[in-house]
Amino acid sequence: MSIILYLISLANKIIGDILKPTTGIPRIVPLDIDNTTKAVLEPSVITEIDGLKVYFTRSIGDSNHKIYLGRGETALGDWIYNTDPVIGMGYGGAPLDRQAHSSVVFKKDSTYYCFATNGYGFGEPGEDRNVYLYKSLDGVAFTDLGLILDKTLIPSASGFGNTSVYPEKINGKYEMLIEAFVDGIWRIYRLQSNEIESGWVYVNAIPSLQVNNIGMYGGMQHTYINNKWHIFYHYGTQVGNLPTVIGYATSIDLIDVTLKETPMLGIEYPVYGALTDQLADPWIFEFKGKTYMLAEYCKNTGGFESETWIWEYDGTLNSILK
Repeated sequence: MSIILYLISLANKIIGDILKPTTGIPRIVPLDIDNTTKAVLEPSVITEIDGLKVYFTRSIGDSNHKIYLGRGETALGDWIYNTDPVIGMGYGGAPLDRQAHSSVVFKKDSTYYCFATNGYGFGEPGEDRNVYLYKSLDGVAFTDLGLILDKTLIPSASGFGNTSVYPEKINGKYEMLIEAFVDGIWRIYRLQSNEIESGWVYVNAIPSLQVNNIGMYGGMQHTYINNKWHIFYHYGTQVGNLPTVIGYATSIDLIDVTLKETPMLGIEYPVYGALTDQLADPWIFEFKGKTYMLAEYCKNTGGFESETWIWEYDGTLNSILK
């Protein structure tokens, strides 16, 4: 095939067709951590010169959610997991009763930051569903900087979920997308600040990400490439918050949004059988010339469980974005 025909064929493909599971085996399963872990979810990845740092929420049940770290020289080789969590419930400076989940971990220059939410909002002791900020110089030993986002920032919100922060200023501002629970539905809102460690203010909701206006939308990652925002997220296919699949959208200004692939990926591998009700929390990254996506399959009935999978494309991220 000529290079011109190849590029045309690539342009006609959708990202969900290009990204493929690698051998159909989950990348992080609960037993990778220990035999008490019920769920591993909400990944974020930092690429380094010597490999990857992969941060994720680990759950052993209600009121016990902490952030763990895995490291590997390659995306598909063996990953080594820290024995202890890095943030939450006494770790990373967090008090013993403060959980850490729905996190985003990113690196700005030589500093690592983690925005982590305390509690999923199901009546767990000690939760307040606000977001706390943690800081590190090596990505392993974090210190607690305290409350960074109070849920009162978002009109009518009763708590926060996932957070996405783009670590460079665009038009003089840092941009954040955050998932908030409003009127019984998870929805995505936009915040801005002049500084990472303070000053975040509410700017606008992004209702156009709610496909067909029928369900939730959240678990997002947003990145800025070629003067355009690219947003990967999960959304509900029915009225309410479940089930969810993964979507992809673009925006020039984080106000008006163009839905590109809804869905981008659906529940094609129901790892918990008929109880599998979520494909969620996508994180797309490029490493050594290839593109990868982490996301988790979940079940919410009969006790929450999840495992995190990886998808791969043998090409750059820029080559598949629209």
